[in-house]
Amino acid sequence: MKCFLLSLTCLLAAGTVAAQDCNKYFYSTPQASAEISLYNIGGLPDGKAVYKVESVKNDKGVVMANIRATLTDRTGRTVSKGSFDFKCDSTGASVDVQQYFVYMPLISYRIAAMPTGGYLRYPAVLSVGTKLPDGYVRTEATVNGKKMKLHYQIKNRKVVGKEKITTPAGTWTCCVITYDANSSLDGPGDGGSASQLGGREWFAPGFGVVKTHHLSPGGKSKEPYGTQVLTKLTK
Repeated sequence: MKCFLLSLTCLLAAGTVAAQDCNKYFYSTPQASAEISLYNIGGLPDGKAVYKVESVKNDKGVVMANIRATLTDRTGRTVSKGSFDFKCDSTGASVDVQQYFVYMPLISYRIAAMPTGGYLRYPAVLSVGTKLPDGYVRTEATVNGKKMKLHYQIKNRKVVGKEKITTPAGTWTCCVITYDANSSLDGPGDGGSASQLGGREWFAPGFGVVKTHHLSPGGKSKEPYGTQVLTKLTK
């Protein structure tokens, strides 16, 4: 399940019209929940992530929501809990980069400080060829008792096509977005390391990401290293 550290946001909604209605988004519904099923490189079940909308505020058309996330492994054991923020206005929607750190317990280090960075942005207008803003976050992690600096970047985000897909939660016409994700650990001596991964996500305008494939850098591999699929919605 290591690859799921590098996932893009699940259920981040953004429309394809210039003035979007934030109140129609999934994240704008208090107590709504979604289940994301995780699959490994062989396509076998590898766990689940459950997102629940804890609070929503709407101030003159700007929506701010807080979402609680719970990650379980293939046996159903809870391995991680956390929360992240979502915000939306007429120009687009954004998700707090802290969402990615829900997956940290799946790898061999733990977070030693609150992540800092910004939001990953989805503009209101999306069409084939649209390039999306990069995302970046930094924090400290503990590896074998040593504190190291962790850097994580999502870049080269681009809409490359449109497809209609069906999951157990429904059917959507999606924008297909590719991206590259880099992470690095910097520490004393030779304790640093780096990894790269590409990705392809199916983003339903007006709703959010319903499926993600994790690929080799540049998204060149045909077979995914892992997959996330929206399998259940409750409003």
